[in-house]
Amino acid sequence: MKKIYKVLIDLLIVLTICACTSKAQQIKKQLTLGNKYLIDIDYEQAILAFNKVIEIDPKNTEAYKGLGDAYYEDAKNTNDYATSDTLYKKASENYSIVIDLTKDGTGTVSNDISLEEINQTVRDILAELYIEWSDMAFYAGDKDYAIQILEDGYVITASDELHDRSQAIGYIESANQLSDSIIIDDENRGGSPRDSEHKLISIADFYGGTYISTDDGQGFGIYRINDDYFLYRGNYKNGLRDGEGTLILLVQSTGQDDYSVTCSWEDDVPFGDAEIIRFDRRYRDPLIQATVQLKNGLYDGVINKIESGTFSHTFKYPIINGKLQNMEFDEDHDEYYFDFEKRLSTDMYGLERTYGMPGYGDSFYPPW
Repeated sequence: MKKIYKVLIDLLIVLTICACTSKAQQIKKQLTLGNKYLIDIDYEQAILAFNKVIEIDPKNTEAYKGLGDAYYEDAKNTNDYATSDTLYKKASENYSIVIDLTKDGTGTVSNDISLEEINQTVRDILAELYIEWSDMAFYAGDKDYAIQILEDGYVITASDELHDRSQAIGYIESANQLSDSIIIDDENRGGSPRDSEHKLISIADFYGGTYISTDDGQGFGIYRINDDYFLYRGNYKNGLRDGEGTLILLVQSTGQDDYSVTCSWEDDVPFGDAEIIRFDRRYRDPLIQATVQLKNGLYDGVINKIESGTFSHTFKYPIINGKLQNMEFDEDHDEYYFDFEKRLSTDMYGLERTYGMPGYGDSFYPPW
């Protein structure tokens, strides 16, 4: 009798091993099929394949990720707003299941990938998904829903970008008032960035670095150029700056001085006479003004600087193609200085740095 029991137990073990092996093989087969269907853009069949895996193993993270991928890709390729919205929602739900399963450690994997790796991959995908999903809602005119999508995404991913974009959408409706509040010589700015400037910068980032209030006529725009942000006030024609306009540097850090430059524009290109204004926040000095000609967006000719305050001073700085002339190097202090003894000479002692309009020179405010 004991021998019979032993044979039965051994047989049961063999059958169990075979069943487990069979299940593992089925899972791998369906995962492979699902991924193949994704590549073939057959999202319906991919969804069926990944669901078969979940029927066998309800905690298989790769299957839920596969479902998320299928719904996400389908959403991006669907033109109908309501249908796409539903697909984005299903994608986010399946990706979120992956995060939950990896968080509590109960999730399973079938291929050579760790739970930590699949968790990070899904979080990165979700950060992109929520932006695309909210953009769709925003451009469809549903701003409140767009904000809600981003806020929900922030709760799941803790992505600062999602949080910033949700705030930026809220700022857009008050963009005109925010623009009007920026005044170059406003002493109330108090040596620290005003809230309005941060909000305008958020709007520019939301639109990929450029936001304009109108395509034609008087308006304003916010431009990200390299690491700086500028507010433009002036005329537009076909979405391009045209006519006289002023660029104001949006202050991002405490103690940063205020700068603006006014000139003419045509087809978004600056030209003619430029007037540069600086307001020194550190000493609350009155305006420092300078005028110069523009050549291919660079300062060219003579910078005429008028420094006002208790006493007014006038200086002239020769500049050619954006490079200051009559500059000498002080080895003791490791810096350049303007040699006034050579201000009337034709000798050229240029610096590597070029000065001109933002996007043309290295700096749009000369080093005074």
